[in-house]
Amino acid sequence: MVDLKGEDEDSIDAALTQQVNTENSSKEDKLETAGDPENPIKRQEPAPKSEQKPNYLKIIIIVSIIVLAVILLAALILSAVMLLKDKEESRILDKGANIKEAKIADEKTAYVTLSDSVDLTKLQEVEIVFSDDKNNDYAYSSSQISQQYEITPSAIGLGSFENITSVSASFTFKSTPAPSVNNTNTTNNTFVMCTDSCTSLGKTCGNWSICNKSVSCGNCSSGVCNSTGQCPVSCSDECANEGLSCQGSMRYNCSVGTDRCLHRTNLTACGTEETCSNGACVAVAECSSNSTCFSNTSFTNICSIGFCNSASKCQAIYNSSAQICRNNVSECDMASSCTASSGTCPANINKTDGTTCSLGFCKQGKCAACLSDSNCSADGCNGTEYRDYFCNSTNSCQYNIITKEENLTNGNCEDRIDNDCDGLNDTAGDPGCAVPICGNNIKEGTEACDGADLAGKTCADFECGNGCIIECLTDCSDYDIIWCPDILPSMSPFARFWEWVKNLF
Repeated sequence: MVDLKGEDEDSIDAALTQQVNTENSSKEDKLETAGDPENPIKRQEPAPKSEQKPNYLKIIIIVSIIVLAVILLAALILSAVMLLKDKEESRILDKGANIKEAKIADEKTAYVTLSDSVDLTKLQEVEIVFSDDKNNDYAYSSSQISQQYEITPSAIGLGSFENITSVSASFTFKSTPAPSVNNTNTTNNTFVMCTDSCTSLGKTCGNWSICNKSVSCGNCSSGVCNSTGQCPVSCSDECANEGLSCQGSMRYNCSVGTDRCLHRTNLTACGTEETCSNGACVAVAECSSNSTCFSNTSFTNICSIGFCNSASKCQAIYNSSAQICRNNVSECDMASSCTASSGTCPANINKTDGTTCSLGFCKQGKCAACLSDSNCSADGCNGTEYRDYFCNSTNSCQYNIITKEENLTNGNCEDRIDNDCDGLNDTAGDPGCAVPICGNNIKEGTEACDGADLAGKTCADFECGNGCIIECLTDCSDYDIIWCPDILPSMSPFARFWEWVKNLF
């Protein structure tokens, strides 16, 4: 007999196993299909993280590009800032004679270029003169001949070029003899007389100037002949004497006062390629018409006009001393006139102190009052300016020579002001200041007691019967008669003493 039961169980087990395998296979296919839609048959497994490598080359290239861009941008910004800074801190100076270009950088360095027309081979020394906004000159001299110069402020005695506005140059030429000088001077060593005369307008006087018909000028070997027919003698040193006129071929001019030379270096004559104009040696300018010279500031100034002479060279005509170049600003200030030998206007000059003016007398260029007894009166000085000079009379003045303080208490012997102008500060011991006296028993304004009003006598000389002197009360309200029994016989000594005590307070 066959055992069917055992065979059935084996068949069932095999069938179950096959079914389980079929289900598992179906699940795996679904997972593969979900992981890779393009390939439903096989799922692509991602690569392990350990196998993924970064692209370092790409990173390096990107970083390098960024760094280079930043460096380039910074360089462009820095260049722009430097250009702007250079533009802001550099300025061009006004060009004078023999200057092609002049620039100040950062107010600390001057770059000066000489004119191309200058023959450097003939120069022995170069003098570069800087002028400030107040017409002060500062000279730099160098025997190192060059077309360009770099100059610092310390080289001309300054701390900065801040106020410098213009620059010019003049030269000393090689092997040029100085002109002869006539040393027959007047007592002030300033002028010698010319020996001949100009016969017509336009005749040169010496080599430098032009005479008027009415002016007697000579052939001055030392330089220019002025309007009075005199030849200024060349200075022996630099601005040695105030008012000394250093004209002719000399490179400086002392005519405007102590240490006010146009050129501070004492040099010899101008060279053959130069001419003396307005106190300085300048290069001779070629010309074909007067307009060329008129526009040249080396020849045309407030007291001179440039013209083209017969040799086609620029030359200066100086205005006569009758020509006013600066008007007076007050009655104690003098108008300035040209010198007939310089293109510049002389410095301002005040009238001598003590010169009579509308308010009294001139003092330091102003009209002052109370400068003498004639302008003092009992009620004070009669003027409004400078009231603190020379009051020396018995009249009281608002201001006086002792204290120079305003006298608000006229006649007060204790104000320490010289009210009576006797040269002493007023105190009780000043013999010119009287002790206050009683008058009408009224103190009027700021005055002291002002007159006698007791039996025709003042309290200072009224004697009581016992020989005592009656004095004023301190407020000038009454007489102090408490010690006079002849006047007040009924007052007891104790009452008099009590009145005296009360008067003290």
